[in-house]
Amino acid sequence: MSPSNPVQYNPAERFPSASIIKLVILVSLYQLAEQTPGLFNRRITLTLDNFGLAWNAAPFARYFVNTILLVTLILAAQLVLCTLAAYAFARYEFPGRDIAFATESEDMVRVP
Repeated sequence: MSPSNPVQYNPAERFPSASIIKLVILVSLYQLAEQTPGLFNRRITLTLDNFGLAWNAAPFARYFVNTILLVTLILAAQLVLCTLAAYAFARYEFPGRDIAFATESEDMVRVP
């Protein structure tokens, strides 16, 4: 028996974030003058100039250098400290070693 009013599948209801992402991408391609008067204007011209304006608006090269420097320093510190901790767990007997190792192993498995 078929129902009299079948449920229609609407992908926008199932994935609402996809519609939001499409809207963000579309608005990012509008020309600056067209963004304010009417969002639903049918005669719009899409351009990539907005990305150039955004790139020149902030010092992204400096942000990139800062990020690389920070990541390198953190990686080097973790490498040294983790190597020392692994050596201590492997070579030395101390009270609570097994509990500390199990806690550290569990902490590495867990996502931050």
